[in-house]
Amino acid sequence: MGLLTPFGIRAEYVSGSSPTPAGYHTKNECELFLLLEQHADYYIEQACYHMARGSLLLIAPNEVRKLSDMEDMNFSGISVCFDPARIYSLHDEGKQLMKCFFERETGKNNMVLLDKRQIEAFVQLANSIINCSIGTGFGNEVLAFSYLLQLLVFTNLVYQNSKPVMPGAIASRILPIIKYIDENLSGDLCVDSIARALSMSRSNLSKVFKEETDSTIHSYIITRRIVYAQKLLQQGHNVTETCYLSGFNDYASFIRCFKRVTGSPPGTYKNKWRG
Repeated sequence: MGLLTPFGIRAEYVSGSSPTPAGYHTKNECELFLLLEQHADYYIEQACYHMARGSLLLIAPNEVRKLSDMEDMNFSGISVCFDPARIYSLHDEGKQLMKCFFERETGKNNMVLLDKRQIEAFVQLANSIINCSIGTGFGNEVLAFSYLLQLLVFTNLVYQNSKPVMPGAIASRILPIIKYIDENLSGDLCVDSIARALSMSRSNLSKVFKEETDSTIHSYIITRRIVYAQKLLQQGHNVTETCYLSGFNDYASFIRCFKRVTGSPPGTYKNKWRG
């Protein structure tokens, strides 16, 4: 893993044996994920992308995701994560580079397929970023940022000239659960109320969700509410308003959950977004 500061770029090779967060989660970074070998299923919002060699995923910070946790996964790929604020600091040019992440509907059109030549070009640029993160030479951080910009130009050109790959549906038995939660984030989302709304028993609801996602319903709700809270803060709501609008009834719990999921308190996040 390589972590570069002050530009906040992280690039690494990943595999089926690499540690991954359990269940649905979110990141503060944009991510490019290219599959190099074998197959993998990647869940983003209410869709499942069936990935093969050359599948490239573009994932924005506000998109809840989950990599398949099947025990027999043996895929390999490259992940490149970066702070979108660094790209937006380039003003109009930065906005153009971020179109493929933010100027589309959340959870839609996340994947394109690269041909052999395009795979080689992506890998070459990603390797250049990784090499810069390992080295200690003068200007390595600036070089890594320049390679990231080249990678984003390349990705945008591919994205604009390719037909996005349509995802498959997630398991039908949990889709109603996820849709109900996503559409009622500000309301009462205790397990009992969800079970009643979906005409399921409490025990069956929890069992089905855990079997399909390797995540508890409570964990998924917290993740979804924090993503919604981030959007509210970006829209100008203060921290107190955001706490209650996003479904948290306890201010201290909201602060604690927000920091755990995003890595920073909501006030810091709001100031960073505005700055």
